[in-house]
Amino acid sequence: MALEPAHALAVGEALLESGFRTLEVPLNRPGSLECIEILARSLPADALVGGGTMLTVADVEAVHARGGA
Repeated sequence: MALEPAHALAVGEALLESGFRTLEVPLNRPGSLECIEILARSLPADALVGGGTMLTVADVEAVHARGGA
């Protein structure tokens, strides 16, 4: 099941409350870059948000442009 942008923040906050500090959003689903942007913008600074299933330099650049690391 894909992470939907409408649920990204709630899921991210639940993961942080459970002790996770590194979150990966796979790029092989629609809305993944939007989810990365929402999480990177909204979660505390100690949360590392990144992309998974990155196959090209353009994927890495797109994740970085949305605030992912």
